[in-house]
Amino acid sequence: MANRLTNKQKAFIDAYCGQAKMNATEAARMAGYKHPNNSGPENLLKLGKYIQKRMEKLKERSGNSIADQQEIMEYFTALGRGEIKEKLLANDGSVVEVPVRAQDRTKGYENLAKAYGTFNNTSLAKLQQRKLKAETELTEEKVKAAKQLTGDDNHKLNELLDQIEEGVMNGTTEPADK
Repeated sequence: MANRLTNKQKAFIDAYCGQAKMNATEAARMAGYKHPNNSGPENLLKLGKYIQKRMEKLKERSGNSIADQQEIMEYFTALGRGEIKEKLLANDGSVVEVPVRAQDRTKGYENLAKAYGTFNNTSLAKLQQRKLKAETELTEEKVKAAKQLTGDDNHKLNELLDQIEEGVMNGTTEPADK
């Protein structure tokens, strides 16, 4: 385990299982990552098995005093469903049990969604970056093609633009020769 991890990854795992209290973004920040909002969720996916091993070791050392992943997930599920009750002191001095507040239920579901990676938009961001890069390349090629033309040859320009667009869509940026 230790040989395959970088120092930053080890620091991330330490922070995640410790001071960051299972908050991936905070753990990435504490470990020194430049972009903790992206690195935190990525590390959760990449380092999940190491984090699980660390949690098992911590549980072994502490006996049953540390909740395991299953227990945490069950708690957040019960919280989100409103199955957990709070004891409050009523005006008449009696103690009454009431369901948790809506914002607490929402927080339970948010934590579940984070655990399942629902809020991990890094793949979407990468796709958007690829699309933007392709559109930029297409525009640059259109400008190059337009500069190569002389006079008023719109037909030839349209043919070149079609070839360029076809090339970008097929993964190449070089226009096909006709």
